[in-house]
Amino acid sequence: MPITDLFTASRRILRKLLGRSRHIALAAALVPLGSVGMNSAKAAPTPSLPPEIYPAVPFSIRITDMERVPGDVEEDAFRVEFEVLNWTGWNGDGLVMSSNVGVTAREGSAPMISGAAIDPDGRGGPAGGSHIGAGVFDATAIHSGRGRGDLAFKLNDWQVKSITPSFVQYDRFDGSPLHPTLVGTQINFRNLDLNAPHAVPGYGIDSLGDSAFDGGPGPYNPSSPGSGPISSGSGNVLDGFVLDVDDWDVGEIFSLNWFLATLTGASGGLESDAFVAIGTYGEGSEFAFGTINLARLQPSIGGPAGNLPGPVFDGNTGFDQSPLSFYDTVYEIPNPAEFAAEFGAGLTAPFLNPADNFFNAPINTHLVPEPGSIVVVGCGITTIVGLAGRRRRDYRST
Repeated sequence: MPITDLFTASRRILRKLLGRSRHIALAAALVPLGSVGMNSAKAAPTPSLPPEIYPAVPFSIRITDMERVPGDVEEDAFRVEFEVLNWTGWNGDGLVMSSNVGVTAREGSAPMISGAAIDPDGRGGPAGGSHIGAGVFDATAIHSGRGRGDLAFKLNDWQVKSITPSFVQYDRFDGSPLHPTLVGTQINFRNLDLNAPHAVPGYGIDSLGDSAFDGGPGPYNPSSPGSGPISSGSGNVLDGFVLDVDDWDVGEIFSLNWFLATLTGASGGLESDAFVAIGTYGEGSEFAFGTINLARLQPSIGGPAGNLPGPVFDGNTGFDQSPLSFYDTVYEIPNPAEFAAEFGAGLTAPFLNPADNFFNAPINTHLVPEPGSIVVVGCGITTIVGLAGRRRRDYRST
């Protein structure tokens, strides 16, 4: 059994036995895996870390909340909130996401982007609620970076620059062609390639029972050589990137390429300003780009999800519901709906709409034969490509 499947199964069993005490169940499931290690996984590049430390595979993007889109009468539209971790040598000034050929459809149109926004105070409220948006935050922030409502002047102050059914760009500048005006605060860098393991806050769990990897509150268990909690809000983490996905039926996969970008002149690089993908600029970094695959499952709220889909792209290892992919159990939504995720760092899949290859990034992976049990239906993909051909429209969050 793959380690991710073992983790998911053990976590569910423990949660059931312990009466869904999430803190205890997560702690019990996480700590023993430190001795197992995750170096065989290909979901993210693996730095040179002590084998007893968990996780040996870091994450760069994680889902912090999922909800239904209010007022959706078809009940197939969902809101996804992300946090971004910058493990590179450049400050982060933009985030670009584009649909790729991993998108699948089983009925009607394939899932597509229908909206985007910034949640300035990040994840908030009980799991399963309807809290994505300004004004609701966790009293104790789950992460170390900005986008947390309990620290003044540390909100996510980025904007949605452009959006189509297959493309979205978030950034922190006004878009002027020469010397753009900065309107938001950068995501600080921590070069994991050079400074691991001390660049990482922690490798176990924090006092909330969540992964310590993004610098949540201490104490950490087990202790590690990491830098420890970051309470100032100045970490390399930013929560509050929101994406709405419509026409997302059970059994369908929504798949994206993502790129963390830098505005080189503003970030201390070139003399002239250039908006470039960190993963493809200079020496690059596999922690600055990748794929996100999200599958909508038959709901099994509180019980085993059964067999999760296998890998979508060469280099992936299959879907999971682990705390490396989700905060707590936000993959379970009341009404009900359920999801699983598969993140692949350092991968760029063929774009669903080739015009969305904003940075002219090289393609370095391909679909595996028969991706899991979910069937690709060409008519749904054609629908997205047709919609994506429309001119991008400006979209400002309110």
